[in-house]
Amino acid sequence: MTEKEFWGLFEKALKQAGDAETYENDGPEILQSLLETLPAAEIASFNQIFNRKYYAAYRWDLWGAAYVIGGGCSDDGFMDFRSELISRGQAVYEAALKDPESLADVEPSVEGLEGWQYVAGRAYQAKTGRDLPDDGERQAEEPAGEPWDEDELATLFPRLSEKFD
Repeated sequence: MTEKEFWGLFEKALKQAGDAETYENDGPEILQSLLETLPAAEIASFNQIFNRKYYAAYRWDLWGAAYVIGGGCSDDGFMDFRSELISRGQAVYEAALKDPESLADVEPSVEGLEGWQYVAGRAYQAKTGRDLPDDGERQAEEPAGEPWDEDELATLFPRLSEKFD
């Protein structure tokens, strides 16, 4: 699977959902049904690309943005945030990696809905009756970049702080 095909699946899921609210509520299930139409190897490839994107977003600046958006953000919440960030598509994802403040322009906000990170595994299981093979991808021990203190977040993310205060 190419990255273009990867991102295209999210676009197709959004189109099938019809609107942002339905996508937020039903998007993981829609994406799973799309993946289930693919060969098992393509589902595994999708998962590998997803994991690379997910691990690339394991950064302190994005965690700070997630903290501001959500009024706090636990480890689990940041996992959900990164997964949902990917679900928003290539443009939103890449803009957030360049500048987390770009998330102030995303409506509805990227808050971190659970479910996106499990889609490929569920699709693979439904398709093959087996667990998704380990792709060898691993997350770093610590987020990339500079850690922040909670009292610095308004200064680090003024647009997000103004929107979500």
